[in-house]
Order: sequence, then C-alpha cells, then structure tokens
Amino acid sequence: MRRSNAAGSAIPETIRLAPVRRTAIERQVMKVRSESNFSRIAVPASERKPVAAMVVFLSGLYNTLPVYALASAIVLGLGFVQGALAIVAGAAIAVVIASATAYIGGATGLTTYNINIHTFGRRGSVLVNAIVNIGAIGWYGLTLGFFALALDAAVRFAFGVDIPLPVYTVGAGVATTATVLYGFNAMDWLNRLAIPVLAAFLVWIGYETVNTASLGAVVDFAGAPDAQISSFAMGMTAMIGLASASASAMPDVMRFARSGRGAIAAVVLTLLLTAPVLMSLSAMPVVLTGGQDFVANVLSLDLGLAAVVIVILATWTTNIINVYAGSLSMARLAPGLKEVHATLICGAAGIAIALMNITEDFIAFFTLLGVTMPPIAGVYIAHYFLSWRRAGGAFHMDAVAAVRPLALAAWIAGSGVAYSTQYAGQSLTGVAAVDGVLVAGLVFTILWALNGLASLARRRERAPSA
Repeated sequence: MRRSNAAGSAIPETIRLAPVRRTAIERQVMKVRSESNFSRIAVPASERKPVAAMVVFLSGLYNTLPVYALASAIVLGLGFVQGALAIVAGAAIAVVIASATAYIGGATGLTTYNINIHTFGRRGSVLVNAIVNIGAIGWYGLTLGFFALALDAAVRFAFGVDIPLPVYTVGAGVATTATVLYGFNAMDWLNRLAIPVLAAFLVWIGYETVNTASLGAVVDFAGAPDAQISSFAMGMTAMIGLASASASAMPDVMRFARSGRGAIAAVVLTLLLTAPVLMSLSAMPVVLTGGQDFVANVLSLDLGLAAVVIVILATWTTNIINVYAGSLSMARLAPGLKEVHATLICGAAGIAIALMNITEDFIAFFTLLGVTMPPIAGVYIAHYFLSWRRAGGAFHMDAVAAVRPLALAAWIAGSGVAYSTQYAGQSLTGVAAVDGVLVAGLVFTILWALNGLASLARRRERAPSA
C-alpha cells in the first residue's frame, strides 16, 4: 500500500532502514543500560530508589577488605569496646560531610561529573573530573590486587587448591565490569542479594569467635600495647578519613535516592548503624589471633568457606562502584566515547594495574589523589548552598561558564592544606580529608562573598547619580 505526501508524490507505506551495526556487548546491554545510567541528565523520579534500597547499596561501599583491615587495626590497638566506640564516633563526624554531598546528589539527580561542571565550569572542571576518574580506576586496580592475594589464601586453606593469581584478578575484573555494563539497576540487585549474605557470614564469624573465646573475653579484650593505633583519637581519626575520602563521589550513587532528605537518611543509617556493626563483627577474631589480617583471622576459626564468600562478595560489591564512577566521568570526558566502551576501558585499565603488580608503587600516587579529591566536595558543597540552590538548582550545560576561577582557587587552597596535613604534620583537625573539605569550602565562601561585594560596588558606580 502506498500513500502520497503533501506534494502528491507516492512514498512507501513501510520504509526499510539500514540496520545499525552494534557489537555483541552493545546489543546485550543496550536495552538495560540505555535507560538506567542517566550520565548526561538527572535521574527521573520513576527511577529513584527508597531509603532502604539506598542503605543496602551504600553498605556495599563500606564492606570491603581494606575496611575490615582498618576495623581490625582499630580493635587491636584499642580493645573491642573502645575500638567499636571509636568507629562509631569517627563515623558520626564523617556523616556530616557525607550527608552534604549525598543531599546534593539526591536533590539534583546529577552525577559528580555534572556537579563539578556546574561548580568549576565546562573547561575548569576537566582537571577535577580527570582526577576523580583516575582515582576511581586506580583504587579499583589496587583492590583487585589485594583481592587476588586474599582469595588465594582462602581457597588454598579451604580446598587445598593452588590457582595462579592472574586467574583471580582477571575473573574478578570481568565479573565486576560485566555487572557495571548493565547499569545501576544491576548493581542495585547485586547488593540486595550480596549484602544480606555478607552480613550473615559476618554474624557467623562473630558467633564462632564468642563460642571459641566467650563473650566476656571479647568484651574484656584490651588490645595490644605495641599496636599501630594506640589511642582513641587515632582510631576515630582513621575512621573519619575512611568515610570522608569517598564523600566527593557520593552523588554518583545517591542521585538515585528519591530526594535529598532520603539521601541523608540513607547515609546516616549506613554510617551510624550498618557499617559500624559489620565492621565490629569483622574485627572480633582479633581477640583470638592478636593480628589485623582479616583473612588470616577468619581462617584461624576454620571458616575457610566463609572467608572465600566474604572476600568475593566484599570485593565485588565495592569495586562495582569504582568502575561505575570511573566510567561515568570517562564517558563525559571523551564525548565521542560510548558509555559501554568507557566501562570496558575502565575495567581493563584496573585489571592491568592489578596484573602489573605495581600496587606499592602506586600507593604514594593514590595517597596524593586522596589529598586532592576531598576538597572538590568542599567546593561544590559551598557552591551549591550559596549559589546554585538559590538559583533553583537547575542544570543547563550551555548556561555554565567555561571557567569559574573562584572554585578553582578554593580547590587549590583546600588541596594545599590537605597536603600539609598529610605530609607536613600541620593540621586543623588531624585528618587530611576533613581539613581539605573545610578549608576549600571556607575559602570559596569568602571569595564568593568578596566577589558579591565587588559586583555590588561596580553596579553602584555605574548607577546614575540622583
């Protein structure tokens, strides 16, 4: 059947279009990810998650091998009760910064990349977002390296099998990257399944510890006198640093919360309830071994299977966030790069870092990134509440200035102070991340106020005299 257009010429009822060629991976994930990532726009209301779902997802970020190692180190130095209190006290302070960044993510629905553009400018944000991208990929690679070592020990103990480390590294990297390819919804479902299982195994570890040593022995454990963390303040500071360092990228996750208040609720429940409880459970075997190696501690209870499951789930649920954050920023830094390809590149880069066995060489570099990343949050927190929110909170890329020098100056100042805290011992709070956030936010506030006064003075000078 044919029909005519306005000019009277006949056109086919059905027009055949040339098929769009896509790779197998793109065809597999296109339907899911095309509507679940929202890297260039705000997350629509229909895709937002309730507080409970966000708590489960965020809990995955704070349940990984380095976190368990920190909890064990705190308990080893302070004893179980004082150590658990130090973890809670540190989290209570860090929750202020994390809540502010989470609120911005939930209120705007935007990625950290887009928030940085609005704060630092279209061109001014390039360096800032590149640092966020490199940090995410780097920590992903480091975690993969530690994962391979830990899983190798657990598998050899539980099953007596000796598998080459690269097999663990590549396998974990492929599984993590494949999960992220399907977008936030797949990551959400993984955490919904994994976190309860992870929590159950940690409860099992706690039960076996009490069953072996007695509850009184756990409560009365006073720590080791020669431990690295030797005071309550040191333990609290370590926890503050852990929670604050990840705050700058919090919007990437919390933009899926139904509101800014919902995002705050999820952060508070995670940092003040689920994270401290699970961290304390992971540290209980310290009472028996007197060491802070989490895998070795679990194996001392003859729980080889538990160690294998925890190592896998803890790494999987945390590293998906690293790959996810890295792919979001990489896809925007290279406008012509498809999001699927950005995820594959981030995953491959992290695997390569782990396989090269150069994690120790990268530690100093990533420590420097840890100094420069938290001040980013200080700047965009101040910018949002002083300027952006008052203007209605809308985001229009074309309306954003190319460079916002006030924001860049504040970030440099905050990074300088954080660097001084980390390497020179000159500190305001004792925590480099917190110092950086506070100074960056304060400097931006002062510069913003001075700029406002200068603009007012110029307007008065141009105004006609009466």
